[in-house]
Amino acid sequence: MATSIGKRVDLLGALEVLQGYLTPALCAAAFTEVRTAERQRRWTLECLTRFWTAVILRAPPSLTQALEEASGGATAYPKVDATPQAFFSRSKDLSYEFFQRVFERFVEAVRAGETPRFFAEGQDLTKRFSGTIWALDGSTLDPVARRLKALWDDPRIVLPGSIVAFYDLCTGSLARLKFEPTPLGKESVNAREQLAHVPKGGLLLADRLFGTPKFFGALKEKGLFGLIRRSGQANVRVLESLSRQDLESGLLEEFRVELGTSREVVPQTLRMVRLTGPKGSLELLTNVTDAAVLSAQDMISLYAKRWQVERLFLELKEVLNLHRFYAANVNAVAAQVFAAAIVHVAFRAAQARIAHEAEVEPEQISPQRLFPKLAATSTKWTEAETYFDHVRRANRAKDLIKPSWAKMRFATARLASILVRKRAVPDTKPRPKPGRGPRRALPSAPPRPGT
Repeated sequence: MATSIGKRVDLLGALEVLQGYLTPALCAAAFTEVRTAERQRRWTLECLTRFWTAVILRAPPSLTQALEEASGGATAYPKVDATPQAFFSRSKDLSYEFFQRVFERFVEAVRAGETPRFFAEGQDLTKRFSGTIWALDGSTLDPVARRLKALWDDPRIVLPGSIVAFYDLCTGSLARLKFEPTPLGKESVNAREQLAHVPKGGLLLADRLFGTPKFFGALKEKGLFGLIRRSGQANVRVLESLSRQDLESGLLEEFRVELGTSREVVPQTLRMVRLTGPKGSLELLTNVTDAAVLSAQDMISLYAKRWQVERLFLELKEVLNLHRFYAANVNAVAAQVFAAAIVHVAFRAAQARIAHEAEVEPEQISPQRLFPKLAATSTKWTEAETYFDHVRRANRAKDLIKPSWAKMRFATARLASILVRKRAVPDTKPRPKPGRGPRRALPSAPPRPGT
């Protein structure tokens, strides 16, 4: 590690992931799958997807400026012979289901083409669950700060909705993402709907919101397993004490329990572990009945990995600028959400590549330090491509040789500059509180043509 920390690592890998997997064929296939009477226009699904991913990478002050840069020939944006009004109309009317399908196909392509390098210490454990250990959680998106002119006189805070994310521990990124225009109260419902897309035999890690008999019943129905913190709202009846041991972290107890003893729900027979230490107790439930497959100590150590999905939300909102929305209609907000998700998947794949080449663990690299460098590299690469294109057109009679961008300074970074740094002093800075006051959801999306 000491000898490799001073080496420079390649930053162009993120662009290779985006361009290599986010292909015209992928976008065309997604459009064909979702379309009814919808037709392609000048702002095609591919153009819109590439435009929104460029917005995530470049974080322009406004969409108007981004459109002006696109019309000026900036290669970061797709060149479309159409007016900005056509873009805004298209972004408002094109259902977000198209962007969701592009994201899903992109994830499938990256998973098939990239080696999963995260969570190396849990490979044996992952194999016990069909190669699938995902962390599940939901998050409300931040209030819209800049709104459409028609909403200026509305004093209520506009909430653009919420998301439910399934985070794959092995790939270090999103496995699935569900966007919900309604801001509150549907996390558990949306999560149960998405269980049909989780590989059978997989294990889900989730917080106490999902520690209910109904959710465990849904897992059982789909042939899935869960490791979930006990919900304080659900009744638990101890049927049998299975084990008891003293650890350095506290007293670890294991029970066979019945979750949900009321007549309104079907009770579930589960295993529960309780770790009692100096700072309180932690109770976890699982429908993995065989302790040889998932021991009590495995449950405690594995549940700590659930926080990775919380880090995912931080990276999406703070690092990829998803705390600020450029438009205030359902379809445009969702397009930005799924574009940010696509960029995150690409950046994490690039992070795994960089770690492999540098011979370090992917978790040793900080997304908060790496992602801005990858975005800056993307901007400088597109500028270099633009300048070279202008020079080539000004010298049509000459056969110019394009420089190797990989050898340019902007294409690399010192490994030490992207590694995780341990805080010398705990961060006590207060986090900003969300806006208060009356709230309302975004205006509903217009009906899709032909539906």
